[in-house]
Amino acid sequence: MKRKSGSSRDERRKGVRSLEFLTPLIACLLFCVVIAPSAFARKKKQVEPRVVTGNVVDPSDNPIAGAIVEMTDETTGKKLTMVTQEDGQYQFSGLDEDHDYTLVATYKGVPSDTRTASSFDTRKRIVLNFQIPPPKE
Repeated sequence: MKRKSGSSRDERRKGVRSLEFLTPLIACLLFCVVIAPSAFARKKKQVEPRVVTGNVVDPSDNPIAGAIVEMTDETTGKKLTMVTQEDGQYQFSGLDEDHDYTLVATYKGVPSDTRTASSFDTRKRIVLNFQIPPPKE
């Protein structure tokens, strides 16, 4: 009979050893299934829209109200126009940061130099000012 009690003690020890092995395994599985996916989940990148803004002025640096600023998306060919406010200011917003844009201002048929907002420019707010030369007589 003593052997019987000794063997049951051995069986209990084997059961405890198997639980010792299973506990870390269960913890590891729990981590992999529940915790890891939420810890390593990618957050959606909040993309701040790109803006091109500036002023249109005459040779004396006076603002020109009513000048037309035309912006061309060099990737799609799409053209947008904006009329300057009383202070000569214009703004294009919501632009794709992966596209290049060319801009030109015109007043009374006289164009400014062409300017470019490059996709390599990482600024979210790009300022491009234009000066309209005096009309040729």
